[in-house]
Amino acid sequence: MKKNVDYKFMSEINAGIEKRKADRWAALIEKAESEAFAEAKIAFIVVYIAMLFLTFALETPH
Repeated sequence: MKKNVDYKFMSEINAGIEKRKADRWAALIEKAESEAFAEAKIAFIVVYIAMLFLTFALETPH
């Protein structure tokens, strides 16, 4: 007995599933990149403040 399968319908379902997977991965990657960028900005600010502090600390006569 042969199964009656609508292959076009099944391929559309599979394409929808793959698109949702791709969208989910894209959202996760975008979130990770934005978090990493925020951490990098904080690290840059901390290093910049430390450099300013050391610059003024070394320039002032003791």
